[in-house]
Amino acid sequence: MTIVTSGHDAADARLHREVASLIRHGLDVEVLALGKAEEGPEGATVITWPRRGPFGRAFHALALPWRARGRVVIALDPDSSFGTWLQSCMVLPRSRRRRIVSDVHEDYSALLCDRAWARGLAGLLARVWSRLGIFAATRSDLTVVADEHILPAAPRRIVLRNLPDLTFLPEPSERESDPRALYVGDLRRSRGLFMMLEALQSAPEWSLDLVGPVNDTSEDSALTRLLAGDP
Repeated sequence: MTIVTSGHDAADARLHREVASLIRHGLDVEVLALGKAEEGPEGATVITWPRRGPFGRAFHALALPWRARGRVVIALDPDSSFGTWLQSCMVLPRSRRRRIVSDVHEDYSALLCDRAWARGLAGLLARVWSRLGIFAATRSDLTVVADEHILPAAPRRIVLRNLPDLTFLPEPSERESDPRALYVGDLRRSRGLFMMLEALQSAPEWSLDLVGPVNDTSEDSALTRLLAGDP
């Protein structure tokens, strides 16, 4: 089985959870992703490439399915879903066609609405890829979605929520005297970053751990100032 992604790092948490589950069920897993191979899931064969902008991503979306060795291919992005579906249409005879699983873990159209870069030509191209991804996902052998409201019309759909894999967590420790919250994910305004920090300021007895990449330079600067106590 091969997992292909043209937009996610090998360190992506959902990717790790899915690979761990597949391995626990006795499957051999190959991962073709971005980032660093050493940050990929344990037990899988991990091959990575550096990020190379939107055109590089489009190239990966179309090229990676041809490099996949698994009899089942799981695509983690709208563009890689379309690339995998397109590759399957070009394989003859049809008896050799792979099974395709499209993992739709976000509402692609809504996602683009909160991305500052999704404007002008870049936004147009992103919306085209989004629609192609939805087209491919609804024609895959299986569509995996993160919530009930995503692609309800897909004919073969299962819901796999973004819940933590408890096997990844350490053993429970003694409860700390002061309340503490933890956020793991993208650190960006559209994900509620500054709402969390504002809430924390009104609850000084709480502490908050933030784990994840800051994806925007302006947000990085604002976050640094805020954590340093500057206005």
